[in-house]
Amino acid sequence: MSESTGRATRRDRRPLALLLTLLMVAGLGALISWLPDYRKPLPLSGESVGIDQAGLNEPPKLAVKRQLDQAFDEGVSLLHARAYEGALIAFNRVVHIAPRLPEAYVNMGYALLGLERYAQAERAFSYATELRPDLPNAYYGLALVFEQHGDLQGAMGAMRTYVHRAHQDDPYLSKARAALWEWEQQRAAINNESAKGTTPGYTVNDEG
Repeated sequence: MSESTGRATRRDRRPLALLLTLLMVAGLGALISWLPDYRKPLPLSGESVGIDQAGLNEPPKLAVKRQLDQAFDEGVSLLHARAYEGALIAFNRVVHIAPRLPEAYVNMGYALLGLERYAQAERAFSYATELRPDLPNAYYGLALVFEQHGDLQGAMGAMRTYVHRAHQDDPYLSKARAALWEWEQQRAAINNESAKGTTPGYTVNDEG
């Protein structure tokens, strides 16, 4: 075989290699699309979301599912331990496997809150509400972010949405209502001070 013939043979194999690569990428995409839809609300306590084990008999799909569960559970444990950097890394792995899993973004939001990265936390919670508008804990997180921004109106709006969407046995409902009451008192005090400052004839030296 001549050198030119060898080069031609190597060139002829390139389309086949490209085709195999495309098939592998397409296969991975299909595998991820088979992942079950997580539709249960994630408790603020960080307890793991219930997972539907039906239809996971195929080994490749089970392997991906196991990776997802492992990363999610690791993130939850780290969030419990307030190891926020580690939790953020774990939930980034989760969204790499399942990029449209809203509970992952909610947990990322709480990790970012713990790191005081409020702008990023707001984006994570907001995206979770886009993916699943009925997820209560995303609104709870948004309320905490708005509070940090000093936006009491926004915090109250988000917390009211949480109260409206949360189950009646949700253990965080009482905290949410207490926060709403406190913010209402703060806003009333601010409005009262503002009204005094605009009252004709009122000065800082006036009494009563």
